[in-house]
Amino acid sequence: MDSAICYSSIAASLDSAVDQSYTTWLNHLNDADRDILIREQKDWLRKRDLICDSDRSVFQCVETLYGARLLELEHFRQLHHQALEN
Repeated sequence: MDSAICYSSIAASLDSAVDQSYTTWLNHLNDADRDILIREQKDWLRKRDLICDSDRSVFQCVETLYGARLLELEHFRQLHHQALEN
C-alpha cells in the first residue's frame, strides 16, 4: 500500500492532507474525542489496506479512499467545531 502512495503524486498529496487534518484534530480534542478519532483512523487504515490490497487498480483505490477520508474528517470537524475555538 505504501508503494502506491509513494508512486502516485495524487495519492501522496491526499495522504499528506489526511495526515495533516488528522494531526491537527488530535492536538485540539479532549481525551474522549481524541480516543474516538484514533480508533476511527486505525479502523480506516485497516479497511484501506484490505480494500485496496485486493484491487488491481490500487492507485485509483487509494485515491478514492483518501478523498472519502478527507470528507469524513471534515464532517468530524463540523461536529466538533468548538474544539478549534478553544
